Amino acid sequence: MLFVTILIRIPQLTRPLSKHHELNTAAVLTCIQVWNENGIGFSNGTPVHMFPGNYNIFNDLKSWNPNLLASGTYLSMGPLSYMVPWAVFKILHIPPAETSLRAFMLVLQLLSLFLFYNLVKQVFKTTYRRNFTDSKTLTFDTPYYHGLAVSFFLFSPAIMWFMGNAYCHEIMVLPLYLAAFYTGFKIIQSDYKWHLKSYLLYGGITAAAVYTDWLGGITALVFFVQAISIKKFNQRLPFLLTNAIAVAIPASIIMWQYSSVVGFTEYRGFFFEQLFHRRQPDGGLVYIWLDYIKHFITGYGFFFIAAIAGIVFNKVIWSRPLWIMFFIPLLHYLLFRGFSNEHDYSVLKWSPFVMLWAVFCMPQLKKKWEGFMVIVMLCFAVFLYEYLNPPGAESYAGDRYAWMKETGKRIATEARPDEYIFMNTPSYYYQVGWYAKRNYKNVANMAEARRWLSYQTGSKGIFFQLVDRQPIQATRFTK
Repeated sequence: MLFVTILIRIPQLTRPLSKHHELNTAAVLTCIQVWNENGIGFSNGTPVHMFPGNYNIFNDLKSWNPNLLASGTYLSMGPLSYMVPWAVFKILHIPPAETSLRAFMLVLQLLSLFLFYNLVKQVFKTTYRRNFTDSKTLTFDTPYYHGLAVSFFLFSPAIMWFMGNAYCHEIMVLPLYLAAFYTGFKIIQSDYKWHLKSYLLYGGITAAAVYTDWLGGITALVFFVQAISIKKFNQRLPFLLTNAIAVAIPASIIMWQYSSVVGFTEYRGFFFEQLFHRRQPDGGLVYIWLDYIKHFITGYGFFFIAAIAGIVFNKVIWSRPLWIMFFIPLLHYLLFRGFSNEHDYSVLKWSPFVMLWAVFCMPQLKKKWEGFMVIVMLCFAVFLYEYLNPPGAESYAGDRYAWMKETGKRIATEARPDEYIFMNTPSYYYQVGWYAKRNYKNVANMAEARRWLSYQTGSKGIFFQLVDRQPIQATRFTK
């Protein structure tokens, strides 16, 4: 089935970096390129989204992007999602490119699929639907329902797009989250029986997740809280300590690592500033909820609607893993509402919960309609994916997919090493910077470019004038 989804996505997997959140892919590729050229010690393993050099870093860079400080480093998330592809490419002698990173994402998707399948089998063993007509229960622990859950997961528009084109910390942390959930719940099922390998495996996976994204810490927190028991405290103490250590060690490493680059005081201020920013969504309460629900609809289509129907109408007995699987992404949303509303890939962490409840909805239908509805849901998921990410030369908004690559290549050809680069774009496009292998400053016009040049140490600049996203003119100027 994964091969089928890859065939469906070939047009999207083979075009230049351009659209929806592919700026993240470009930023990660930039970091890998910088580490390849300068060594990972160049930034002490701290992610870098900008190319170094006197004519690449602009003064007052902090006002350019709230996640970037003067050194061009990215400090909002843990660095593992950058380190792993860098190490894989380094070991295999693969140059950083969109094709190689997309292949890496497909490997992560295959790993996620394997973990999700095992998690489904684990959860379905403890999940039943009451049948009030004959006082029996319906079990979901059958190959049919296992395959249904995996199919829904694979064909979700969010999974197909983000795990093929838009690499970021959320892509790296998803298989880690699934693995942490699977290994953690097996410990719970054993009634917290001490087994060194099981605890080391769970602790190591959770620590890796913490070193990647906030979701790792929230997963450990939820497992920690549900394990608290006065009666069985001594029996559960190793599991409680494992969760605490799995968070404390990577969090301490991140703090030391990032502080060594930008300074402890500045990183501490940035940390709390970002924590506040990611908690505060823009708009009123109704807008916030509608915006978040829109992410689910565009990300999961009818699977989301089926999941809601499953929760409301189906008489599934909520087992412990279902409650844990619900509270982890819910707590993440409550803590980072601003981030969740701003980034639609934030709903990826809900995918296991949504897919399971979409499956739970199926027995509510009559047998003759169940197969039909499954086909409709899968076909609509593919349609929604293709509608939001159409093949061909242009997006549904009419933007050419190749324009960022063409612009970046022209910058690489025409800009000289001792020139600051300016371009009239509304914001900095990481895709353009990646293809140019240079940073540029987005400005409104030549006058603003001259003003920015006056702040810099160098005296030469070049301004690329874009019209309809085509660089029609390049003008050199000096202070």
